Amino acid sequence: MTELAAIVLAAGKGTRMKSDLHKVLHPIASRPMLMHLMASVDALSPAKKVVVVGSGKEQLESALAGSAELAVQEPQHGTGHAVQQAQDALAGFDGDVLILYGDVPFVPTATMQAMVERLNAADAPAVVVLAFEPEDPTGYGRVIVEDGRIVKMVEQKDATEAEKAVKLSNSGLMAVKSRDLFGLLDRVTDDNAQKEYYLTDIVNIANADGRVCVAVTTDPFDVAGINSRAQLADMEAEWQKRRRVQAMDDGATLIAPDTVWFAWDTQLGRDVLIEPNVFTTPRISNQARLELLHPITISIDDTRSYTLFSFISAKDDANDTSFRLFSNEFGLCPIVKVTQGAHNGSAPGNTTYLQALLFVEMSDVAGGHGEAIEAAPRS
Repeated sequence: MTELAAIVLAAGKGTRMKSDLHKVLHPIASRPMLMHLMASVDALSPAKKVVVVGSGKEQLESALAGSAELAVQEPQHGTGHAVQQAQDALAGFDGDVLILYGDVPFVPTATMQAMVERLNAADAPAVVVLAFEPEDPTGYGRVIVEDGRIVKMVEQKDATEAEKAVKLSNSGLMAVKSRDLFGLLDRVTDDNAQKEYYLTDIVNIANADGRVCVAVTTDPFDVAGINSRAQLADMEAEWQKRRRVQAMDDGATLIAPDTVWFAWDTQLGRDVLIEPNVFTTPRISNQARLELLHPITISIDDTRSYTLFSFISAKDDANDTSFRLFSNEFGLCPIVKVTQGAHNGSAPGNTTYLQALLFVEMSDVAGGHGEAIEAAPRS
């Protein structure tokens, strides 16, 4: 079986984010977008993973924690130049190479696999391009296909009217044999208005050599890039929308779906009822399961009580600990926060297997003050 390597481009400055946090580390569903992508890559068990970085290298080193090699692109002269920076890390590697983007986080593993399989088909294509058909292709480079092969890749500004009418668009993601990739890149020039080395030029070079280049298509969501806070919010909303539908398809009841927000690793059993205004955070472990949701009232004294609803009780089978998450009667978040404190032994009235106490921190909406109240641990 041919070995696989993945090159992930993450050297962009991300200036439109206006953030000190590296662009690809901004979270969606409580997980950095880069880590969504890396998880999908890892499912293919690649022999090599190289992340090409520019500014913010230290942040990416910390986030990746040694799970991928880093290559530095400095200065930055385009996407083709960026891929070239991974050449040393892939020295001696003879296999398939996936070229991905850290700010395109939701490429499914199955789509990556389809690209690799197409690369190894009988017609031995030089380049496999991942393409998509957006409702409005304005601004995207077009992929012109005839008789099943790419005959031209053209940017919007350079396209004829007939080419602009083509909806098939270039995502920028590719699969190439390592023995072809860097030889093709060596022949890319910066003879363009931006004076940059474009990765897409390898398709036209391979075509000129008489090689076959082909496209694999996918859903536009799978290749949506994130360059601004607005796009980040749009992708969060779309991810949540799809996750809610999945939850209901899998047998959960969502009373008010649009008010439910999942974390990336939330798992739901059948017949779980989720009431309005639920916000879940990443669980203790992948073995945790959501079990029950009910309103709860906590009395502070004779005159004060707080009604919490959308009560989520979860049991972590791996660690034998329980935890609870709440939203509040005002539909705001975070008004109520739940943290977990250690408990050594059993407290009066608790069963002995409980190993956690829950502390609910509440803010008075009118007064703006907060206090910590110990909530009874789950038995």
